[in-house]
Amino acid sequence: MSGQILSQALAKLSGHDLRLVYALLCKTNIFNLISTKTKDLLSSDESNHFSKHLEEEAKKLLSKTNEEIRLSLFLELTKIAQLKGGRYDLKKEIEDKCQEIVDWAFNEFQKKNKEFQQYYKEKDIDKLEAMIHWQMNQVFKELDLKLTGLSEYEQDQLAEKVLEFVNSLPSDQQEKIKEKLGVQEISNKVVKNIMAQSGASILFATIVEVSGFAFYTTATSMLAAFMGFFGITLPFGAYTTLTSTIAFLANPLFILPLILGGGVLLVNHQNKSLRKRLVPIVLMQISLPYLTNPEISYHDLSVISNEWIPKFDNYKQLYHKLKLNQEEQRKLNREISALNTKLQAREADKKEKENKISAIKEKLKEKLKNDKGRPYIEGLTNQLHSMQNQIVGLEEQIKIEKRSSTGFWRSIKTALKTSNYQLEIASLKRRMDQTFEQWWRLFYRESWSMQTNNLDKSIPCNWKYKNYFSKFLPYKFSCLKRIKNYPICE
Repeated sequence: MSGQILSQALAKLSGHDLRLVYALLCKTNIFNLISTKTKDLLSSDESNHFSKHLEEEAKKLLSKTNEEIRLSLFLELTKIAQLKGGRYDLKKEIEDKCQEIVDWAFNEFQKKNKEFQQYYKEKDIDKLEAMIHWQMNQVFKELDLKLTGLSEYEQDQLAEKVLEFVNSLPSDQQEKIKEKLGVQEISNKVVKNIMAQSGASILFATIVEVSGFAFYTTATSMLAAFMGFFGITLPFGAYTTLTSTIAFLANPLFILPLILGGGVLLVNHQNKSLRKRLVPIVLMQISLPYLTNPEISYHDLSVISNEWIPKFDNYKQLYHKLKLNQEEQRKLNREISALNTKLQAREADKKEKENKISAIKEKLKEKLKNDKGRPYIEGLTNQLHSMQNQIVGLEEQIKIEKRSSTGFWRSIKTALKTSNYQLEIASLKRRMDQTFEQWWRLFYRESWSMQTNNLDKSIPCNWKYKNYFSKFLPYKFSCLKRIKNYPICE
C-alpha cells in the first residue's frame, strides 16, 4: 500500500514543490545547515536563511524538466537506501521499489526515534502514514509555544477556521472528534480552551486522526496566515518544506552530534548520515500534496518510466562499449605481457653479452700490457718505458744490495734500503697502471671505432695498427664472433 501511495504521489508532484523537495534531499549538507543557522542567529530580522537556500537551489533547477527531476529524485532515494536496481519501465517494479524505500526509511526512523516505535504500535495505520502523522505532530508541538503569542483577535480567527473545518465534516466524524476531545460540543470557546490547556498539537492530531490528511492543508494555511511565516498563497508542499521540520534539522542539538561524532575529516560520512535523516521528511513532502487532495485520482507512472527508458538504453550502449573496451584492454595487456617477456629476455641477453665484452676487453688489455711490441703512442709510451726502466734499475739495485750484505749490521742496513726500494717500485707500478689506463683508452678509441654488426675490411675503422693487430686476430675474432651485433668500441 505504501509503495502505491508513494509512487502515485511522486508521479503527481511537479513544479516548484518537486524542485524544493529535490533541493532538500540532494542540495543539503552539514555546511548548509551550519552556515544558514549562523546567519539566522546573527541576522536582525526573523528570516529563515535555510529556506532561502532551498528557494535558490530550486530556481537553479528551472532549466530541467519535471520528468528529469522526478526520476533523479526517485533514483537518489534508492541510492541512499542502498537498494538494488531494477527495470523501471514496469509499473509494478516502480511500486515495489517505492515500497522498499518506505520499508527502509521506516526501519531507520524507528532506530532514530524510540518514541515513534511506541506511537506506531498504538496506531493501526500504514508505515508511510505513520511517519507522516508523527512528523507533522512534531511540527505542531513545536508551534504550540508560538501560538500562545497570538493576540485575542488572532486566537478567535484561528479557532473560527478550525471550527469551520470541523463543521464541514460529516456528522459521524464530528461526533468522533467530540468523543476523543471529551466535549459535548465544538464551539469557538471550546477550541480556544483546548488550545490553551492542551495545546494546538493535541487538537490538530485529534482532528487529523478522524478526518485524515485533508486537515493538514487547513492547519498549515491557518498557521501561515496568522503567524506570518510565509504568504498564504504558497503551495502546501512548499510551506511544509519550510516549516519547523527544517528548523529542527538546523537546531544545534541536531547538528553538533553529527559533527562531533566524527570530526571534520569525516564530513562526507556525516553528510551521508544527514541524507538518511532527511529521507522520512522527503517522503512526507512527496506524499502530503497527494494525500491532502480530497479527490485522489490515478496518476500514470509512465512519467517515470518514459524518462528512465532512454537513460537505460543509453546505459546499455555504454555498457556494451565498456565490455568491448575491457576486452581490447585485456588483449593489449596480453600483448604488453608478451613484449615484456621478450624485453626481459633481450635485457638478459644484452647483459650477458656486455659481460662477455667486458671480459674480452680485460683479456685484450692484459695481452697488450705484457706485450713489449705494443704500438707506440707518443708521451704515454715514453712514460711507461721510463717507469719500467726505473723499476728494472731498482730491482737490480736490490739484488746488488742483497749480495753485498755481510754481517749483522750490514744486513739491517740492506733491509732498510731494499724496503725503500720496494716502496718506490710499488709507487712506480701504481703510476704505470694509471698511465697504462690512459694509454689503453686512447688506443682502444683510436683502434676499434666501429659501429656495425659485421667484422670485415669494409668497416669504417681506424686500421692504423692493423699490422700489430694481426698477431691477435685469431684470438680477437674468435671472441668477437660470439658477440656479433654488439659494438666493441665505446
